[in-house]
Amino acid sequence: MTAGTDHSIIVILLSVIAGCGGEIMREKLEVVIWFLVENVPSLLTIAFAAYVLVQSQRATLQVMEVLLWLLGIVGLLATSELVERFRRLRRIEVASLKTLDAIQAMSAPDVESVLQDRRAGIDWAKKASQAREILACGYSLINLVSAYEGFFVKRLEDGCNFRFLLLKPECDATHMLDGLVTSKPGELSEDIRSVLARLDRIRASANSATSGRLEIRLLKTVPTFSLVIVDAGRPYGWVQVEPYPSYYGVALDVGRPHFSLTQIQGRWYKFFCDQFQRLWDDPVYSEPYLPEA
Repeated sequence: MTAGTDHSIIVILLSVIAGCGGEIMREKLEVVIWFLVENVPSLLTIAFAAYVLVQSQRATLQVMEVLLWLLGIVGLLATSELVERFRRLRRIEVASLKTLDAIQAMSAPDVESVLQDRRAGIDWAKKASQAREILACGYSLINLVSAYEGFFVKRLEDGCNFRFLLLKPECDATHMLDGLVTSKPGELSEDIRSVLARLDRIRASANSATSGRLEIRLLKTVPTFSLVIVDAGRPYGWVQVEPYPSYYGVALDVGRPHFSLTQIQGRWYKFFCDQFQRLWDDPVYSEPYLPEA
């Protein structure tokens, strides 16, 4: 009987078992069957060898009997060798399937699962509830700040540090975008001033000795994407990137795609973290925010 025949018989037996019992019973019986297939030939070889050893003490022992016993032992040893080869092939098959599953899990997912629009949203209260540093960059950040003002207050009081990068309300870049990204002239500048007022209010509301820092810089040039970076230097940090389009059509504010990165995507994760840091540090691109008296 070959290894292939053994495998076919085992598959048939397992199919019958699966139809007769539940999943747990099937798994238990599968373990028993594989144990028997893998170990019975070896056990029979040992038992038969012991039997031959006992019988060899007989005074009436015939040469033909000894030859037959030896042939039986050789047959059992050959069967054991076939079973051992079959067991190795089975282990290789299992390892191959696991490797294939791991490769498929690491392969690039469907684009629709990577790129999401704003309607997907982020559960900030859950995803950044323990954050120690939150960085944000965008035109005005009005959607982010207005929706999570209370959350930011709580995190600031708990010692979280914030850095916000947004357009300077009166700069040329803001005036240029005003007619593109808003429905009426001057609305973008108004949004930015509204956000700055909210950020001032958030900073003023956190008065405890353990409060974190809230820093703001104003961009003098149009950013090509918005960024939200949470705990960039920690193993569980993540980055959300939203590319800004060159054309702003109807309802594009909702339809803009965004994607998230973690430390696993080391190269691009570091790229966007570095982009934020350079915009923050370089006086050509940004300047400190000075609250109005």
